Formats: sequence, C-alpha cells, structure tokens
Amino acid sequence: SFGVIDKTTQKNPIIANAQSSIENFTKKTRKDYNKDIDSWIAELGNSDHEEVWIFNWSVEHFFTLESESEHFVTYSATTYEYLGGAHPMSYNTFASFNRTDGQLVTWDILDSSKRTDLCALLIQRITDEYFGGESEEMENFSPNDHELPLPTSKPAIIQDSVMFFYDYYEISAYASGMPYTQLSFKELRPYMSAWGRKLLLGE
Repeated sequence: SFGVIDKTTQKNPIIANAQSSIENFTKKTRKDYNKDIDSWIAELGNSDHEEVWIFNWSVEHFFTLESESEHFVTYSATTYEYLGGAHPMSYNTFASFNRTDGQLVTWDILDSSKRTDLCALLIQRITDEYFGGESEEMENFSPNDHELPLPTSKPAIIQDSVMFFYDYYEISAYASGMPYTQLSFKELRPYMSAWGRKLLLGE
C-alpha cells in the first residue's frame, strides 16, 4: 500500500507552490519503493531459502503545517514504513522558510566556533526535559559534549524558538524515541552566527 496525506494549507504562497513538489515526490517515491520490493522478491525467489512469501508492505507520507508566525512558516514531512522487518520505521524532518523571500533556514544560523558550548547545553536540556534527568541515556551516546551532532533535520522554527529534533537512532536507541528540545531565540542568541542574528532577530 502507499499513501500520502497532505496536511498543509494554501494560506501561504510558499506552501501553495510546494504542492507540485509534493506530487512529484509521491510519484518518484512510489516508483522507487516498487523497484526495491521487486528486486527483493526476485532475490528471495532465486535463493535456496524456503521463506518465499507474499511481501506485504506499507509506506505513508505525512506533510503537516507545524507553525506559522509573522516571519516564518514551518512544516514537517514524516514517512512511516513497514517492510516486513522486526518493527516499522518512521523518518521525520522539518523545514522552515522565511515568509518574505522563501529562504530555507539551515544550521548556518549557528556559530560553529560556539559548537562545543551549545552541545553541552543541548545535552543538558534533552537529559532533563526528554529523558527526565536520566543522564545514562545521553552518556551512552555522547561521553564528550562535542560528540553530539546537530540534527539531520533542518531547524524547526516554532514561533520564537528553534527546535532541535533528533530522529530514531540519531543519538539514542530506537526504544528511546525521538529526543528533542526547544531553545528560545533569546537563549540561542549567544550561539548564533551573524546571519542567524539577522534572520531570526533582525539585528
């Protein structure tokens, strides 16, 4: 099965113009999944294994408007897939755009020279807020502050804050879910680049 649920709105031209991109993405993804599945079935059929079974699979894509403010619009793309393994998987990413010119917000909003101090703050916030103070969850992954990577997902601008969202397996085990924390623009300012201060704070 294959499905796409578009939860965006047409209020903003940036989102409205994305409709064709969503449709193209849907077509390409369906084609790619079908190609992969056909290849796997062929491999099973040509093997000595007795488990040649009907391959039931499911893939769903969700596009959701997450936040709108005066200057930014943020939406998420979530993929849920089950391909017959031990458990299903979900992949999540965010994209935030400047409403004035449609510019995508990237991690270039941060000053790379302040990375170590920022990572220490992120570890503390995620440990306290997401893991309820259980530091072992973070220590198992990142014994040194500077080893915590920035999320694979782009920054998510939620009103006047930036969300740092980590997908499954990025910084913890699958069972630990998707850790995240939000820092207000004010909290994040000491770690921003000049571009970040201009974009987010108008400085």
